[in-house]
Amino acid sequence: MRLKLPKNKTYLYLGLAAAALGTYFLAGKDLKKLFKRERPDFTPDETPQPVIVQTNQGPALIQPPKAESLNIDKKLIKGTKGIEVEKLQQIINVIAGARKTTSYKTPGGYTVKFPISSDGSFGNNTQAGAFFSFDVFKNQGFVTLDQARKKMAYILGYYGKPFPSALVGTKNYNKYQDLYKAGEIDGSKGQQQKLETFIFG
Repeated sequence: MRLKLPKNKTYLYLGLAAAALGTYFLAGKDLKKLFKRERPDFTPDETPQPVIVQTNQGPALIQPPKAESLNIDKKLIKGTKGIEVEKLQQIINVIAGARKTTSYKTPGGYTVKFPISSDGSFGNNTQAGAFFSFDVFKNQGFVTLDQARKKMAYILGYYGKPFPSALVGTKNYNKYQDLYKAGEIDGSKGQQQKLETFIFG
């Protein structure tokens, strides 16, 4: 049995258009997903929020950086290259500046002058700077960016320097804040102590 189409095709086209329009209104959102890749929503934990930090001039609102693409747990040793090494080099310079140190001679006799280059390549100067800055580097032969950040936060608190805005909105921000405050307390007491034991022990 053959299906007979109406002689006036206008009614047919109008009927098809009405059906398509009805389908769009009823399931338009689902149809869009088939043809358009929607941007995933960020969960509240993934959305960096502005943070108020205390500075020498009073409270300041700091806008957090965009989501990190860093591996803060990567083991950084001589020969490593990349953005994590560049951030480590910057931290070494911050720690040297807080301690008002312009040079350091390693136990092996190599002398490094601060600030070192932030070129993202872990060479002799970075290794010497790591020996100067992080006891954990001497003990385990590597340092992670997370460990370096913890040390920097404590040191800046200890010497009464502002909390580093670069750490605002980062993964372990609350831990860095706690270590900064601990450094402030120890610095106000004038107590020098084994920092690595406190931070990593």
